[in-house]
Amino acid sequence: MALKHNLALIGTSDVHELIAWDYEGRFRPVTLVLAEDRTPAAVKRALFERRTVIWQDELLIAHTAEMTALLEASLVVSKSGWYGSGSVAWAELENRSSAVLVVRNEGGGVTGRSTIGQPGPVRIEPHSSKRLSLGLDARASSVELRLTVLNALVAPQEPTKLTLILQP
Repeated sequence: MALKHNLALIGTSDVHELIAWDYEGRFRPVTLVLAEDRTPAAVKRALFERRTVIWQDELLIAHTAEMTALLEASLVVSKSGWYGSGSVAWAELENRSSAVLVVRNEGGGVTGRSTIGQPGPVRIEPHSSKRLSLGLDARASSVELRLTVLNALVAPQEPTKLTLILQP
């Protein structure tokens, strides 16, 4: 409903018992407010401008602009390079956030085709890095890494697309 009516997304819970009963081993939904600073005025402005992200367990939900901003600040290429003299590149993806990020390579690269070295989606734990291998058609000075962040939704069943640039 918030997406349909362009409202701020708010993560809440309606717990009337002990929280541990409903959220054993998990944490309840929270709202991240993307404010310029921690003043009441800045938080109020961010809420009215719909700059919020819902976070529960390993799921993030936000409007596209806010989700993209959060992911671009959270998921960065910390290092990259080539293996030997072939056309296989590697990228060290660093997750600077406190949330788990689950990514899938959607191709891209130099001439539109790349494959990720790991089978299936790749899970990047909070405050950690994961090295990805990319098979490319040819070497280049820069490579597009097109990712889908599977646990960062911008609509029901619609994960976020994110493009990172490698300069191996």
